[in-house]
Amino acid sequence: MDEFLRKLFLALLWRSILIGVLVIAIIIVLYLLFPWEHLSSQVSQPSTIYLPLITSNPDPRHGVGLAAIGCEALEKLHIGWYYNWGGDSLNCGAAEFIDMIWGVQDMTTTITSRYILGFCDL
Repeated sequence: MDEFLRKLFLALLWRSILIGVLVIAIIIVLYLLFPWEHLSSQVSQPSTIYLPLITSNPDPRHGVGLAAIGCEALEKLHIGWYYNWGGDSLNCGAAEFIDMIWGVQDMTTTITSRYILGFCDL
């Protein structure tokens, strides 16, 4: 029985290795036939996508974290609050800006919102 299991294990091992080699060979052939440079030159610039929310009125419970966005785009999101990983508000009134405190260095920053977000990276 032990000899049978050993032969079965070796057969499955070789089959797995051969399948892996075959997959790698197929990937290499596809790359040689269709280089990535040709694909990247055909891709257009990404366009702005707005997330549709359920209500058309801003809900104070809905918020979003975003890095770079304008007031016009913020109004289209129909959210109640937003933050941008820092202390710089857009000052456009579309949604409430929530300050974010990253550490002791931000404790001297003037808090402009009713709430703050903290950052903890353990």
